Amino acid sequence: MSSQQAFRAYKMSGKVPFIGTIMALVGILIGGIISGLIVAGIAQLIYLIVVFPLVMAFTGVFLVAGLGTWAKIRNLWMCALLGLVAGAIVYSSYWVGEYLLFVESYYQEFQDEDLTRIVALNEVSAGLESDTDYPHIIGFVMWQIDNGVQLISQSNRPWEEDADFTLNSDQTALYYAVEAIGVLLFASFISYFTFRRKPFSESCGRWYKTATPEFLGFIPQHKDTKAFTKFMEAGRFEEASQLVSFDGGVTELVVYDFVDCGSDEVLFTEVIQAGNSTVDNDFIMTRNALNRFKQLLNI
Repeated sequence: MSSQQAFRAYKMSGKVPFIGTIMALVGILIGGIISGLIVAGIAQLIYLIVVFPLVMAFTGVFLVAGLGTWAKIRNLWMCALLGLVAGAIVYSSYWVGEYLLFVESYYQEFQDEDLTRIVALNEVSAGLESDTDYPHIIGFVMWQIDNGVQLISQSNRPWEEDADFTLNSDQTALYYAVEAIGVLLFASFISYFTFRRKPFSESCGRWYKTATPEFLGFIPQHKDTKAFTKFMEAGRFEEASQLVSFDGGVTELVVYDFVDCGSDEVLFTEVIQAGNSTVDNDFIMTRNALNRFKQLLNI
């Protein structure tokens, strides 16, 4: 086995389990509908124009992260697509919820006239079609655009009054378009990068971060981390081991090993301190190479 095979950068396999993906889509559909309806309900009390779209986007990411992990999807572009779908479901369900609550308010206002909810739905739809040429949800959105959106800026200073202004129809259409595109793309983008940091063991069929971790040591300086990686990839383990310290440093070396699987490969991770955050660099290392490296470290 060559030195390059003994230690190499981790790359996701790109596999998409068919049954798992279908089940994940079903879960995203159900969870997205419920989440969108909940946001619509809360929006009747208060709607924060930046926070709520972010909440909808992150809800989509949460669904993809959980269900995609369960389904063992190892294709970043599929994860991005699922994020896009999840964002679309949550956002469209929010509008469905807004429309149904609008119909409910109409029903509550005229229920004394023996009005049923089905009749109320049909009457609202007919009114929207008369005003906008579109029935139901599309007509409701078009009606909202025609009437504009009122924005209120609340002051935290008691001597200042709250400011409010109304967007015209063109501005409202642009606002809704930006909001919708933002939710979809943000959910897709974050889903992609969420799974980019989730290494998977193809031989064990499990995510590596559920394996048993083992600490190997520190790299003292950032420049030493780069040199260490080059030595390891070249199979120059003795030179790499000389850069390892046990007294602290900017980089931690951690191995994740499925000891119950019998796999010949482990995950080797460099956890690099970058200011107040950390950056993980993941590599695949053969068990024989790991044992040799540990001997050089006297572990």
